[in-house]
Amino acid sequence: MVAGVQSIQKLGVALHDINNVVAEMLASATLAKNETMVAIDESRNLTSQRDQLDAKTNLLRVFMDSYMLFEADIETLLSPAVGIDERFFTVLARVQKIHADCHILLASRNTKLGYTKLYVISILPKDMMHRIRLTNEQ
Repeated sequence: MVAGVQSIQKLGVALHDINNVVAEMLASATLAKNETMVAIDESRNLTSQRDQLDAKTNLLRVFMDSYMLFEADIETLLSPAVGIDERFFTVLARVQKIHADCHILLASRNTKLGYTKLYVISILPKDMMHRIRLTNEQ
C-alpha cells in the first residue's frame, strides 16, 4: 500500500510539473501574441502611411504633368538658339492648356494656386511673341 501511495505522490508531482510547464507555455504564447499584435498594428500603420504617400505622389505627378512647365519647355519657347518647330508649337499648346486649366482652378476656389500659375503662364506669351517676331524678321 505504501508503494501505491508513493506512486500516487509521484504522479501528483509529475502532474504539478506538467501544469507548471503548460502555464509557462501559455504565458509565453500570450506574450508572443501581444508582441505580434503590436508588430501587426505597426505594419498596418506603415501600410496605411505608404498608401497615403502613394496617393500624394500620384496627385503630385498629375499636378506636375498638368500645371508645370519645365526648363526645357521654357527654353524651347524663349531661346533664340532653339528653332521654331513642331516642339515649339507642342509646348505652346501645353501653355494654352495650362492657361485654360488655371481658369478652372480659379472657378473652383483654388485661387492662390490658380493665380500663381496664371501669372507665370501670362509672362510667357509676350516673350514668345517677341521671339516669333525676331525669327520672322530674320
